[in-house]
Amino acid sequence: MAGVKKNKNNKILLREVKLLLSACLFLFAVFIKTSPQPWAKNLKIKMVELINSGITAEEIVKVASKTFEKGNIHTVFKQFDDDIQMSYSEEMFKEDLLSNRQKTKFPKEEDDVFYILNFNTCKPIEGIKTSDFGERTHPVSLQKSFHYGLDIAAQKGEKILSFADGKVREVGQSKTYGKYVIIDHKDNFSTLYAHCDKIETKSGEIVKMGDKIALAGSTGVATGNHLHFELWHDGKTLDPSNYVFY
Repeated sequence: MAGVKKNKNNKILLREVKLLLSACLFLFAVFIKTSPQPWAKNLKIKMVELINSGITAEEIVKVASKTFEKGNIHTVFKQFDDDIQMSYSEEMFKEDLLSNRQKTKFPKEEDDVFYILNFNTCKPIEGIKTSDFGERTHPVSLQKSFHYGLDIAAQKGEKILSFADGKVREVGQSKTYGKYVIIDHKDNFSTLYAHCDKIETKSGEIVKMGDKIALAGSTGVATGNHLHFELWHDGKTLDPSNYVFY
């Protein structure tokens, strides 16, 4: 009976710890969101990384509860570090802003015209759309910014296909977009494929619709494996959602 009572008391204590921890996490989140202190800003970035890494509140409580049982607070932070393979700073996201995009060779203006494509096309990758074209609140800086393409989440190593017949204009790498490919198509259309893990084509190569040109990854600034896909016409960006459907 004494053993049963002890186990019951331990369960009650653990439940109270979980409730207390949940309340502390909530209050702490409110505090760092409103605090102007530099350390709070950096911690906010870290928390965004945790969320983007897919760590839920339940997992945080679960890990923290085990930590209290073991009496080693460092276990929590080690668990988080194991789940996050890279860290980011706001400086790395600047190319998402128009003022910084103007310093690059990528298109800087949006074209609202809907064009009829006179050539066959295909999905550049199989996956799930996670971010649309257009204005958005930046996931780290929380400022209004413009997203110039579609983000399609996919497994690392998933095949990236040429949207249409064309010629590879450039294979390159940038701090923001990581490894990327640009392909020119008919009628002054072009496509960009960014954050690739591996490029499997080269500049000047002629490709057909559906040809494998790269493998999906998370190079550059990325919160996970995905393809950043842009569609251009005459040096302006188009909303790819009007031409490829996810």
